[in-house]
Amino acid sequence: MMMILSGFLAKLKGNMNKVKPIGIGLLGAGTIGAGVINALEGKSDLLTERIGRPVKLMGILVRNASNHHASSNIDLPFTENAEALITSDDVDIIIEVLGGEHPAIELINLAIKSNKHVVTANKEVMAKHGMALLHNANKEGVLIGYEGSVGGGIPIISALTHQLATNEISAVQAIINGTTNYILSNMSAGGASFNAALNEAQMKGFAEADSSYDVNGDDAAYKLAILSSVAFRSAIHDVDVFREGIESIGPEDFIYAKELGYCIKLLAISKLEGQFVRARVHPSLIPMDHPLAQVNGVDNAIELEGDLVEWSMLQGPGAGSGPTTSAILGDVINIGQKLDSAGLKPNNIEIASKYKSLPLDDLETKYYLRLHVKDLPGVMAKISRVLGDMNVSLATVIQKEIDDEAESTAEIVITTHKSLEKSMQNAIKQLKSLDVINAICSFIRIEDSGFSKS
Repeated sequence: MMMILSGFLAKLKGNMNKVKPIGIGLLGAGTIGAGVINALEGKSDLLTERIGRPVKLMGILVRNASNHHASSNIDLPFTENAEALITSDDVDIIIEVLGGEHPAIELINLAIKSNKHVVTANKEVMAKHGMALLHNANKEGVLIGYEGSVGGGIPIISALTHQLATNEISAVQAIINGTTNYILSNMSAGGASFNAALNEAQMKGFAEADSSYDVNGDDAAYKLAILSSVAFRSAIHDVDVFREGIESIGPEDFIYAKELGYCIKLLAISKLEGQFVRARVHPSLIPMDHPLAQVNGVDNAIELEGDLVEWSMLQGPGAGSGPTTSAILGDVINIGQKLDSAGLKPNNIEIASKYKSLPLDDLETKYYLRLHVKDLPGVMAKISRVLGDMNVSLATVIQKEIDDEAESTAEIVITTHKSLEKSMQNAIKQLKSLDVINAICSFIRIEDSGFSKS
């Protein structure tokens, strides 16, 4: 029996060698591109087994092919000719890992027009142009895989378009930037300053040399735009997403947060509110027993509310070459399995413009404020008067003297009951004008109700 099975497998492998391979054109050979190259080489047998056809790397687009040839240990098909690679008859799938909006969007459009299937991990392109790309791909009869654009190793796009497709999703709440989650986790656990935590993240390869894209909230905003568009089946553009970064958060905020029963996370939140969607990315205080409070390091996690599933959360690694490569090759396998299907029809989801975007002004939530003030009688009364005039009600007040040789200074931490965002912003403007206020150090929204099972 073993001899028969062995003979069958050998014959099957021999037949596989005669089958025309699926040709891959890779755009980019940076960190992610290198991960894809290594996985295509190291997992070639597994890919053949999963797809039913071998996969062959036909070309790798780089800026300087000579330099790459000189530095590579193996002979790889580097090229500087994007058009020749994309339009080649030997290429079936284009994998785009260039990053950034240009020239990636132009090359993806060329691939679609050339009847090539596309796999991309480009969050900026999908956030800004995803709706048009999916529509054009359906028109041309090709598929677009973009699992790698959100969540790293979390298969969230697949979950939303397949396993959870019968749900009407009403809310998304997520930690979707591994760099900032690592920084905030480090600051929380070890009391590090923002700069020290950022430097450590850079040394460990969890943050780019220029990490402004991550720490200012742009990366998470792009991902939230994609997630919201797919979840709600309505175009949510990156400009529709309010964003605020983590640069102003200090180690003191983590101490006060713990004292109040919270931790601090950079949250990406979008919710349906009637015929509107409000999408926002900003630091948030969340209760210590909240599921997202347990997500640390470079991990990502995404919570969903649906009418059938009610509540669901997916968690996994969100930074690094491995998780993104996993998502990219998952899309390659999915497309590869469909290439030989008779009468292949593209099944890219169509995203309409069903809902309008809501500004943050009428958001109603609780708030955390940390102030440095002159340590004088009547200061708290002045602060309370300003907040009261703006219909902002105080929930808790913590006051501590701080060491300041120049003048007698106190640190005041305030949390509020639910208030309107515009009222808080107006209050902050008024507080800044008071002569007893030395600095408004931190302003953080509190998210502690109405979403998860906790």
